[in-house]
Amino acid sequence: MENIFIEESESDFIPLLSQDEDDNIINETNSKNKNKYINILYVRHIVLFPFVVTTLTISNNILIELLHKIYYSNKSDKIVGILTQKNKIENPTEKDLYTIGTVSKILKLLKLPNGNITVIIKGIYRFKIKKIIYNKTYLKAEIIPLCEEKSLSDKESIALIAAIKEITIKIIQKNPNIPSETNFAIRNIESYSLLINFIATNMHLSIDNKQKLLEYDNLKKRAMEIFRILNIEYQYLKLKNDIQSRVRNDIDQQQREYFLHQEIKAIQEELGDFSYEKEFNELRLKGKKKNGLKKLKNILKKNYVNYNV
Repeated sequence: MENIFIEESESDFIPLLSQDEDDNIINETNSKNKNKYINILYVRHIVLFPFVVTTLTISNNILIELLHKIYYSNKSDKIVGILTQKNKIENPTEKDLYTIGTVSKILKLLKLPNGNITVIIKGIYRFKIKKIIYNKTYLKAEIIPLCEEKSLSDKESIALIAAIKEITIKIIQKNPNIPSETNFAIRNIESYSLLINFIATNMHLSIDNKQKLLEYDNLKKRAMEIFRILNIEYQYLKLKNDIQSRVRNDIDQQQREYFLHQEIKAIQEELGDFSYEKEFNELRLKGKKKNGLKKLKNILKKNYVNYNV
């Protein structure tokens, strides 16, 4: 099992929403009941969730042109639909894309010296493809905005969120490869929906499994599935760390015994009281006691070739 969190954090621009702001966004999303047309930015290796801010590096010239067009237009919303690819082909068609994605806002576009661009985007709400429209350059789609069925405000949901936050922090503390900034972010995110979606974004799951999380309409169901996965990971990390600790203690004990034996042998040599034949007999006796004669023979053949074993 791999680390459940992405080790290289992309959370430098995380907005820490309050719960009131979160609920306002959900209500606004739920009021969007008309089909809309939107430009599509297809991406690999990431599934973007609502409320989460992340960065993408784009090298595809068609997509670079599309993002320039959107970002430098006179429109204030600077909106694009993010869809994840099922494969790695350069210019995907409808069959190569998942049908549910996230409408997102372009916050910043940065040009890189090699001609690529880095774009900072923020997820707003989920959508479903109704129809893909092809033109000469870009993909455009008629979409159906998807509502988040329930805000996490009841007592059971609040307890669930607290449990998710607690176990996530425990996992981070047990895994030295996860950046400390992730711990800080988890502790300071007030928005329940952002917390759930931030964890989902940063979990080291397959794209297909992340996509399944995105497709949950009910936030509480998404939270329950995340909590289930976190529990499995925590038990795995706990067991892994326990095994490593036992092995490390065993190795430390063997090393201490080895160095102590070497020191005693050096003292005996100084005093003229050291005998290789005596050491050989002691080692052979120990080997028999531990049922490790075969291993002992190899050691003795290597170091005491004059003895018949």
